[in-house]
Amino acid sequence: MGIDILQILTQAVIASGIVGIITKAVFDKALKKLEAIKVENENAKKENDAKNEAVRYGVQALLRHELYEMYDMWATGKGYAPISVKEDFSNMYERYHLLGANGVMDGIRDEFMNLPAHCDGDGDEN
Repeated sequence: MGIDILQILTQAVIASGIVGIITKAVFDKALKKLEAIKVENENAKKENDAKNEAVRYGVQALLRHELYEMYDMWATGKGYAPISVKEDFSNMYERYHLLGANGVMDGIRDEFMNLPAHCDGDGDEN
């Protein structure tokens, strides 16, 4: 009834191998799950980036439209623009420009900002 050392060692090696196999299987499954999460996050980021770009271009288009409206009303229609209107125009232009303006509005801005601030009582520009 002696303990067979070889039998104990064999059982230990087999048990160790089984633990190793189980550990590898669990690790492989966890790694695949992490890779799936990474792909999901990358896809979500791409979708968010696309939406952010669409919002940026949309806001830029709205600002450009409003700047043109202000220009038409004051520069073309009245020939002058009060200081408060020029400040509004300038603030909108700065936001428009920060969104990646391509220079389309630079000439309009310069012309608008150089309008007289008021007109005299006869309707003539000052």
